[in-house]
Amino acid sequence: MTDFFTPDGQLRPCILAANLYTAALPSGLKVVIKTDRRTPVAVCNVWVKVGSNREPEPLRGWSHGIEHMLFKGTGTRNEGDFAREVAEAGGSTNAGTGYETTNYHITLPAENLPVAVDILGDALLGSVFEAASLDAERKVLVHENHMYDDIPFGFGVTWRWAMELAFDQSPYHHPIGGRDENLLERDREDIMAFYRSAYRPDNMTVVVVGDVDPDDAFALVQKKFTPHPDQHFEPVDTPRTLVSLPATEPEHDRCRIRVEQGDIKRAYCKLVFPGPGENDPTRPVMSVARRVLSDGRSCRLFRHLQEELKLVDDFALMAEAGPREGVIILDLETDVDRLPRAITAVARILTELAQDGCTEAELDRARIRVARSFLFGDETVQGQASTLGYHEAMGDLEGAFAFPDRVAKVTRQDVASLCRQLFRHQDLSCVIYLPQGTDPAALGIPTDQDQLEALLEGALCYDDNVDDQEETALPAPLINLNRQPQPTEPVFVGHHLNNGAALHYQVDHTLPILGLTMTVKGGATGETVTSAGLSTLMQMVQIKGTGNLVSEQIHSTLEGEGASLSPRTERDFSGLSFSGLSDRLDRAVALMGQVATAPSFPPEEIEQERRLAQEQLASLDDNPFQAAAVEMRKLLYGDHPYGRPLAGTLESLPLLTRAHLLERHHQAWTAANLQIVVAGSFEPERLSDLLDEALRDLPAGHALPDPAPGPAQHPSGVVSRKLDKEQNQSVVLVGWPGVTDPNTHRPEMLMLKEVLNGQAGRLFEQLRNQRSLCYNTGTLSTAGFGQGMFLGYVLTAPETENDAREALVEGLVQMTAQDVPGPEFNRARAKLIGNILVSSQSNTSKVVRASQDLLFGRDPNGLPQLVEGIRNCTPADVRRLAQGLFTASDRYEVTIGP
Repeated sequence: MTDFFTPDGQLRPCILAANLYTAALPSGLKVVIKTDRRTPVAVCNVWVKVGSNREPEPLRGWSHGIEHMLFKGTGTRNEGDFAREVAEAGGSTNAGTGYETTNYHITLPAENLPVAVDILGDALLGSVFEAASLDAERKVLVHENHMYDDIPFGFGVTWRWAMELAFDQSPYHHPIGGRDENLLERDREDIMAFYRSAYRPDNMTVVVVGDVDPDDAFALVQKKFTPHPDQHFEPVDTPRTLVSLPATEPEHDRCRIRVEQGDIKRAYCKLVFPGPGENDPTRPVMSVARRVLSDGRSCRLFRHLQEELKLVDDFALMAEAGPREGVIILDLETDVDRLPRAITAVARILTELAQDGCTEAELDRARIRVARSFLFGDETVQGQASTLGYHEAMGDLEGAFAFPDRVAKVTRQDVASLCRQLFRHQDLSCVIYLPQGTDPAALGIPTDQDQLEALLEGALCYDDNVDDQEETALPAPLINLNRQPQPTEPVFVGHHLNNGAALHYQVDHTLPILGLTMTVKGGATGETVTSAGLSTLMQMVQIKGTGNLVSEQIHSTLEGEGASLSPRTERDFSGLSFSGLSDRLDRAVALMGQVATAPSFPPEEIEQERRLAQEQLASLDDNPFQAAAVEMRKLLYGDHPYGRPLAGTLESLPLLTRAHLLERHHQAWTAANLQIVVAGSFEPERLSDLLDEALRDLPAGHALPDPAPGPAQHPSGVVSRKLDKEQNQSVVLVGWPGVTDPNTHRPEMLMLKEVLNGQAGRLFEQLRNQRSLCYNTGTLSTAGFGQGMFLGYVLTAPETENDAREALVEGLVQMTAQDVPGPEFNRARAKLIGNILVSSQSNTSKVVRASQDLLFGRDPNGLPQLVEGIRNCTPADVRRLAQGLFTASDRYEVTIGP
């Protein structure tokens, strides 16, 4: 692959894209800078080529541990200084450790970029790992591991079991977070040696993207990422330093299986296959195969496994890849009765793809979806920096721009050939997690290799003499991947369609994409005990049929045009979310209009979505935090729509009929009750014409009244609920009634949460940094037409459950006693305003914010007024709000734990 880094230490324009610059410093540090002047924000994103796959055996888990420790103190900064400085600069920061890389990023107003570069240079090259801080952080690392071990789906405990089962020699066998004993016992000097071997300039790439001058940004990086003259870096490939070439996994000769049982209600399964490495020439083919299988509602797994066969209630296809090898994981959630058939069905879907390849329509759709993904990832400086940094870390900076073109050259033959290499029965590893007391034999659930092979019934086996027919690649999708300059600051303009529906639009031609919301007032707040879940069920079924078109036809057409349509349901409103490519709007908007105005509500789809809603309610119990939040709503709201899950209840869902859905649609989906918000690249007159035609059959109707306020009840004493569950951590929630409408005390509420939340917030400092009581703590609040709520939460070890609860309540009630000191308050205000600016980059974020502003009677261009309100907010204002919310003696509590 081409090297785009000149070794002379000079910053030069890069031929890959306009406004892109690269350099390699004498130290070996690589620098990538890209200017984007659309919004006055910037990000500094540093990629270090170290992760759990490159750890020596004694240091397992310490790539992640070092990520935590780098913000605990340097020669010039103490623990806590980092988060405070980032907040004062109006920024946000985060980091993440993977199998091959560790990534650090700070996003903030562009004028404060020097702060981000200075902090990251100091932390990554100058951390001291003070012994007391290290010992305190060991406990936090253990808390984090235990938090994931209480989650059965996604990256939770079944992920760890799956990687342990699928890999013997490869370091993928080891969890990124490490083992508890290794985290608690490893010597400081060993950890420091590993740190010095990995955090060296020639193992790093610094990426800066945003409204910056490239020469000024480069000068900052040169200055702040230059090692101190007396700083030394450990060599690699010793028993305690970075591993340069980790082992890779050999082929397996037989499938594998692991079965576990626990305190859960659903059944979970992970099917694991080896995948190509990031530098493998088949990566574009793998991208197509993944999208054919699991991208959108027209993909095979959604259509066949979930919709037609109804064998799973949730699924995901996840992939990890480093330079040398990768892994593909299919994640399934279902019940014990359907699990064996679900495994068999997945195997047959994979086999069919390997034997027959994909269709030309699927291939073209996958190409368009890849290009779409790159465009939408390019909306924010964070997305651009992540793409640039990841591809460079994998040794393929060109891929950050050329990957869609590579995908456009993939053929059906390529897809079939790769799938035959990957999806083989002998390479399958299967993890099954069942509710305690399940009898696998009685249900036909395999527990050993012989039973698993029998269940596969000859699937995932291929004829080695398959004669692939030669094909010619289809032309690349006609999608413009280049940015265009935006000359003026876009604003929302109000307009009415011919039928009277309100339209607000904001034009920004920077990228050839747009986001759109269609919102109707009235969500779950209009439901009763017997109609709970009606709004959600109606919206879920609305997108699954119109006229003579069924769900598969609707979404195949939309996704083939690079568009996406999904339901939106909240407490106070519902609607549809749409995103698309600017040059492919005609068919997509017309079809969206059909779905909005004339849904057919097929009876079979009603039953399918009803069943999925019922299963969703059961799965809530398997996620400790969600289960605690559901219980808190019951305590706080009682018999009120806000107190019930949006999906409804097990009692109400069977009562909902097609007639109810039709009536709900007739009431809500009228021109007078509809608001449309659009942001992106389009010609307003042309879009108005498209929407006029698409929505011409929508009845005029009338606007629904604002929902009645919710209950203004307050706790008397401490109203508590403890739910016993066998898990590693305890989830503790404390709650109070919140504000009674969405516009009262809005700046004060935002400031209150900003003071409390985040790494610079009080709760993080008091509960995590000072006392090591948790990995995660913070607050949440809701505000709508009805009574809101305010929650504090902490995830802690069972033995510190009471201490964590007391510390959480103390931290919140403390806000009522005295004003927040000026420096702390100003820091929170700067961070809040900066984060508002950063979060306003994408078209989707703009339309979501504007649609809610309109719904609650606010100006869609009112962001400057909100910022001004935050600037004028005082510590006394926040204290008065806290006094109206928190009391130590009267509160709700929910705890879930052993």
